Amino acid sequence: MYKDDFIIKMIKGIAEVLAKMMFNKNIKNYEVCHQMAEDAFKEYFGIDRDLVMLLPAKASAELIFGYKSIDNDAVSAIIQLLDDDASVYKEEERYNEAEIIYRKSTEFEELLENVREDD
Repeated sequence: MYKDDFIIKMIKGIAEVLAKMMFNKNIKNYEVCHQMAEDAFKEYFGIDRDLVMLLPAKASAELIFGYKSIDNDAVSAIIQLLDDDASVYKEEERYNEAEIIYRKSTEFEELLENVREDD
């Protein structure tokens, strides 16, 4: 029950962050978008976004979730947050940064697929 409440709160919070990021992206307030993504990683996942970018997706997930089961909804939220942050970099024409973040998102997608196969 507690886990479900936490996941619902996290998904609502991430959805709100994503909506605000899209608004700021539309008005070309890019640095605010990147800061919002960084803050969301810290608030909802308890990890610095830069650390997520440095570690393999599986290692990041183990830091976030411990060694218990990886939550599919939370990983999906991580993927969405990474994709939206990458899209802001792309909008800024900072293609290298965007590509690095998209690759990290793909790592999390592969991790999610592996978790689903194991279930």
